[in-house]
Amino acid sequence: MASYNDLVNIPTFEKRKEEFSQERWVVIFYCRDCQKNIEASRLDPEKYLYECPLCKGKNISIGTESSVKEVYSKRR
Repeated sequence: MASYNDLVNIPTFEKRKEEFSQERWVVIFYCRDCQKNIEASRLDPEKYLYECPLCKGKNISIGTESSVKEVYSKRR
């Protein structure tokens, strides 16, 4: 695992500026079958198994709004 001291030695570490975006912290559910953001139903409280209320599919991704947009906007 990299530590802060390891990262400081990378030339672009301090040059790269990240803009804080509130949407980066909101976790959403995305149905890969419907290709929509959804309010998923958890099927088993002890497992990460969810179901889409629209299509009843179980291909659900969990992530922040920005990560879901980044990954799935390329596939549409």
